[in-house]
Amino acid sequence: MKLKKFDPIDAKKSPKLANLICEKEAATILGTARKTLQRWRSTGEGPAFIKIGSLVRYEPAAIRQFIDERRCSSTADVSG
Repeated sequence: MKLKKFDPIDAKKSPKLANLICEKEAATILGTARKTLQRWRSTGEGPAFIKIGSLVRYEPAAIRQFIDERRCSSTADVSG
């Protein structure tokens, strides 16, 4: 009897995992440098992220939320 190779991450069974955004893509979406994302992660300023071993990934919803939280209606809304 031949055993089927175990695949712990099957994109068809876990579409959420297949949709994760890598650091480079997140930086492009946000119009910032990868180094900026790295700094934000260390200071807790950036979008929520997922750590898988040494890999960093972002959920599209977390990127959207990060953008939405920074929406301003006037220059008086901007701090700093």
